[in-house]
Amino acid sequence: MMLRMRAVDMVADAGYTPLEALDAAEAVAILESRSDVALMCTDIQMPGQMDGLGLAHAVHERWPAIKIIVISGN
Repeated sequence: MMLRMRAVDMVADAGYTPLEALDAAEAVAILESRSDVALMCTDIQMPGQMDGLGLAHAVHERWPAIKIIVISGN
């Protein structure tokens, strides 16, 4: 959670609008409701049924224009 909060602050400090999701299902719901997302950053280890790698693959398939950064907090 602390790493996510710091990442959100960094994105906001850079002048962009950060969007937060607690898990992959919430991230997909956000992407389904918006058309202005250009970049997604996800942690490999996420709570829920889908991990960050699964989310990255799903986003790449459905929204190929979205750039993806996969990170690990470990």
